[in-house]
Amino acid sequence: MHEQFFNAERLTPWESPVQLPYVSRVAGQFRLACANFRDYPSGQFTLCVAMAQYDECLSIFGTQVSPEYMTFENLEKVLVAIDSQAETALQASPDGVVSP
Repeated sequence: MHEQFFNAERLTPWESPVQLPYVSRVAGQFRLACANFRDYPSGQFTLCVAMAQYDECLSIFGTQVSPEYMTFENLEKVLVAIDSQAETALQASPDGVVSP
């Protein structure tokens, strides 16, 4: 399912995070997955990547998730904002297709 995500130095499988069961209400297709990666010398970090298709446009957003940087609550706000911007662009387009 998440084979489209990269795997270099990955420690855990790409999985949908139980902490954030986000489902896009705007995108035709949407995937959110997170995995832990090796981080030299400090150990490891969690990376989350969201991919969404809005008609002919593709949005990819990736971020490290940690209490000091970006929490799952913050990530949900970002994903809602991306959906909102895409929805506004789709509604503004006369044919419903957003130009890249």
